[in-house]
Amino acid sequence: MNLNKIKKYLIISLVLFEVCVIHLAYKSFSNKPVKLPEVKLKEIEKEKKNTYAVMIDDGNGGYTESTEDKFPTEGYKLNTEKSGCIDNDGNTIENVLSVVDNKVLVSTGSTTYCYLYFDIKPPTAGDIVTNPPAETTDGGGAVTGVAQDELEMRYYGKNPANYICFGTNDKDTCVNDTDKYMYRIIGVTKDKGKGRMFKLIKKEALDTPYYWHNSHTSDIKWNQSDLYKGLNGISGGKYSNLFIGNTTYMPSGWSNKIEDVSWKYGDFTNQNQAPATILQTEQAWNTTVTAKIGLMYVADYYYGVTKTGLNCYDSANRTTCRNNNWMHFLNNDSSAPNKSYEWTMSRYGYSSSTCRAWFVISDGYVSNPTLNATYSVRPVFYLKSNIEITGTGTQSDPYMIIT
Repeated sequence: MNLNKIKKYLIISLVLFEVCVIHLAYKSFSNKPVKLPEVKLKEIEKEKKNTYAVMIDDGNGGYTESTEDKFPTEGYKLNTEKSGCIDNDGNTIENVLSVVDNKVLVSTGSTTYCYLYFDIKPPTAGDIVTNPPAETTDGGGAVTGVAQDELEMRYYGKNPANYICFGTNDKDTCVNDTDKYMYRIIGVTKDKGKGRMFKLIKKEALDTPYYWHNSHTSDIKWNQSDLYKGLNGISGGKYSNLFIGNTTYMPSGWSNKIEDVSWKYGDFTNQNQAPATILQTEQAWNTTVTAKIGLMYVADYYYGVTKTGLNCYDSANRTTCRNNNWMHFLNNDSSAPNKSYEWTMSRYGYSSSTCRAWFVISDGYVSNPTLNATYSVRPVFYLKSNIEITGTGTQSDPYMIIT
């Protein structure tokens, strides 16, 4: 055989070998088991139908295989992206895993090998109540069981760790653009059929000052006001889409995370009372409107100072109410559109030809102007009870919503 024929046979042989290798590699890849390397499925007898490897988040970025013959329940959540099932040949079995009422269900008629990854469950509002933040030396922290209040836990003091982002899932974006995305948690509600919910207030005011209502010469209540309609995207008022419907603050899909709640509204005419008295007055209002967005109540502001609140009208308390109350707008927004005043939802009332509502003044106390004045506005709302969060709540590491 001459040299040219030998070269020809060698080339043909190499080509055939490469084709075989490629074919085998394709077959191997197409039938490759989808289970992850750290999973070690338990050995079972052939007559047994199903085998599970349960991998538990170890809290350090890894997983440890469980030695128990049951799925974890409290404190863990199935990671649906990492989890899966395969058959005897290593082929993926689709749509056999589901989570119902926090229980993992596996449904398949074939011999199945499943690897289930369980992550440590992020906290919800209910978890924060169960394990509230510790009180800090500057008076920040949380208080539980405020009498006759809607809130089971309330933040108070100079600067508690209650920062939370809304409208973005990117922490850097939130921290760098606080005007759009940074909020603070007023507290956590009691469970009254909807589960415990975070009550939020926007950290910084909306872009310009607004009327409570453009007229003060008639008996305008909260549910008729321009501010109520504008914040909730309801037509017919002076404003439209101040918040709901405004993509600057409410990107697509984010309003679905806000609960529709029954907001109480009404009047009181004396701000020079103990916080508990004002709280009881506001909680006793029996007129309500169901909506997503409101404002803070006067009692919210009074209880932002200490565990038992503070009468912020008393001249001896005004400096404390301004400097040591995280809720005061100048502690959150030094460049507010109108630095002197911020509206609350609580109305002073109507008498003769004048209607007034309560507002917070830069000096720390509360007073009552006519409704057609223009002042700063910070929306307040409640997150749905299934919202989960990560983070520590500081301004540099705010809570991030992951649900």
